Amino acid sequence: MLKKVTVGIAALGLVAALAGCGGGASKPKEGAKPAAGGETVVELKGTKFGQSKLEVKAGATVKWVNHDNVDHSIWEGVPDSGQHLIKSEDISNGGEVKYTFDKAGTYEVFCNTASHHLIGMKMQVVVK
Repeated sequence: MLKKVTVGIAALGLVAALAGCGGGASKPKEGAKPAAGGETVVELKGTKFGQSKLEVKAGATVKWVNHDNVDHSIWEGVPDSGQHLIKSEDISNGGEVKYTFDKAGTYEVFCNTASHHLIGMKMQVVVK
């Protein structure tokens, strides 16, 4: 079930530092950036997720960071189903949500704030 969801406001310097991560021999997919501690960072900007699909290994933590001028939220599951593995509060610019995916599977992630998922703010996390 729900292992870890955290919501917080990151200092602008930390967000800027994380945005600059990702150099090295292997490049992450656009919109996802490896961060310290084995986290994968997905940026929220332009009322979109930085990518539509992300593949990670079981036990990986994904951190979504809002770089938009509007609030967003991170939910998992089917909208309006009442069954959600992740159900965050709204996060403003600079805010973040973290979740550790322990089990293999395909997870449908969407923004439920102002029904942004209806305009395509969705992504898929595939855990292997």
